[in-house]
Amino acid sequence: MHWDHIAQELFRQIRDAESTALFTKDSAMDLAIVVVNGVRKMELENRTDPADLREAGESLGNLLDYMASEREALGIEVFTESTVAGGLYNARISLCPGFWPFC
Repeated sequence: MHWDHIAQELFRQIRDAESTALFTKDSAMDLAIVVVNGVRKMELENRTDPADLREAGESLGNLLDYMASEREALGIEVFTESTVAGGLYNARISLCPGFWPFC
């Protein structure tokens, strides 16, 4: 599977996620960078088959859950840079090394 198809599928997952609220411009870019870096890691490790995409999608779902928890803890309705950064930090601490490809 080509990297652009993988990235498209992961971005589609973000768009379709139930927990996804509105993003500020900067937080959307921060999350896009996380996804692109994850896809780059998948390609470098030659892990681009459908099973790998499913695994990356599960990790991305976990990240979105952590981000939603950060948003709720702050009592805000939109994702901000701090919710993306805090969600990613907490997901990495809790889930790595099983948080592939985002560790």
